[in-house]
This record gives sequence, structure tokens and C-alpha cells, in this order.
Amino acid sequence: MIEDTDSPNLLERESSQVRDVIVRGIRAHFSFAALLAVLFLTFLDNTVVSAVLTSVQAKLHANVSQLQWVVGGYALAFASLMLMFGALGDNFGRKRLMLIGVGIFCGGSIVCAISVNPSELVIGRIIMGIGAAASEPATLSMIRHIYPDHKARARALGAWAAVSGLALAMGPVIGGALDRLFVDGIDGSAAVGLAHDPRMHHTVEHHVVDEDGLAENLCWQVEARNALADGNEIRNCL
Repeated sequence: MIEDTDSPNLLERESSQVRDVIVRGIRAHFSFAALLAVLFLTFLDNTVVSAVLTSVQAKLHANVSQLQWVVGGYALAFASLMLMFGALGDNFGRKRLMLIGVGIFCGGSIVCAISVNPSELVIGRIIMGIGAAASEPATLSMIRHIYPDHKARARALGAWAAVSGLALAMGPVIGGALDRLFVDGIDGSAAVGLAHDPRMHHTVEHHVVDEDGLAENLCWQVEARNALADGNEIRNCL
């Protein structure tokens, strides 16, 4: 009788433990997916504007120096503040600082979206770089807490490295696609309307996206990353 009463309780405990393991695994995967999404966006913005500089120059009348700040302002804030925010995350909470960084990043994106001159765009890019510097370190350090198992952690670190490289390589491609979809689409609609105005026949311009240039830019991004990886391997061997 004692064995008969203990057997259902034992099965119930085992099934409860299995459910807990499954739930923890699902939560871990969803948490890691959120980290990868933050990582992808922060690395993507390093290179995404390189394909739209011509449109920025045409729409906002930016000079060469301002275009350089549009590209370099984000990378400068990102690289210079990353270590500091990593240390702050260790002291004040990685998740909390990451969420604050994501909020700053979104705020900078809004500033960029509503900017009407190059200076506002540069300020928005710098704000985005500050948010990226605050949120990116946690995407790596929190993997240790999400995946305590060494094998699962190793796979997660491999996915982290793959997503970061993919984001850098896909930046010019996505930037060029968005530029063609929105900027050229708007200009094309305006050109259709102007074509029916006899006073504007000589002012209609046709914008052409340099697809070969975008593909070549992507190849250079991939080659540069491979060269850096080979250099690190050679240095480790020495």
C-alpha cells in the first residue's frame, strides 16, 4: 500500500521537474533571442548609413565633414563608452543598464528620423551610439547567467559572434534597400506628378541605386572581418 501511494507522487514530482526544465529552457531561448536582437541592431548601425550618404547629402545638404560625423559619431560614442558602461553594468545591474541603453538608442533613432539638418542628424547618431554602448556589453555578459551549462554557453557564444558579424556585413545591404524603398520610392512618386506639369519637364531627375557598389561594399566588409579574425588567430598562435 505504501508503494502504491508513493508511486503516483513520485511520477507527479518527476513530471513537474520535466515541465520546469522545459519552461526554463524556453525562457532562456527567448531571453537569448532578445539579446541577439539588441546585438544585431547595435552592430547594424555601425555600417547601415554608409549606403545612404548620397541621399543624406542630397536631402539635408550635408558637406563631406558632416557626412563623416554621421558615420563616425556613432562609432566614436559606441567604442569610447563601451568599457565604461560594461563596468557600470557589473555594479548597477546588467539588465537594468541594457534596458536603459535600448531606451537611449530608440530616442536617438527618433532624433535622427525627425532631423531637418545635418547637425541634428549627427546629434541623433551620437545619442544612438551612447545607447548602443550601454546596451551591448550586457548581450555578452548575460549569456553566462542564461546558459549555466558549458556546452549550451559555447553554442550561444558562437551564435553571438555570428550575429555580430552578420549585422556588420548586412548593414550596407539593408541601408541600400531601405534607401531604395523609401527615398527613391518617394522621389519616383513625385516625378510622376511633375511629369504632367509642362513647367517642370526639365527638372525631373532619375535616381539610380548603385547595386554593384553595394555588393562590392558587402564583399569588402566580409573580407575585412575575415582579415581581423585571421590576425587574431595568428597573434594567439604566437
